Amino acid sequence: MTNHARPGQLLIHFASNRDGLRPERMNKWMDVADKEASEWRVPLNETSYPKQIEEYWRRLKDGEDIPTIIESLETLK
Repeated sequence: MTNHARPGQLLIHFASNRDGLRPERMNKWMDVADKEASEWRVPLNETSYPKQIEEYWRRLKDGEDIPTIIESLETLK
């Protein structure tokens, strides 16, 4: 299984539970989130979120369709 998590993410998606291991996987990430000095805590200004949000609203205002905007913004890391 490929891990696409990276520091600074606001969400971790556990898409499948076919093997029944979701609780164990979630516990692992809860432990990571609970650490005080976790490398996963990234200041907002060190993420791409402000740029993505600004670009999303600008492009939506310019009439671009939402699926196209979202697909292209996912490449901004």
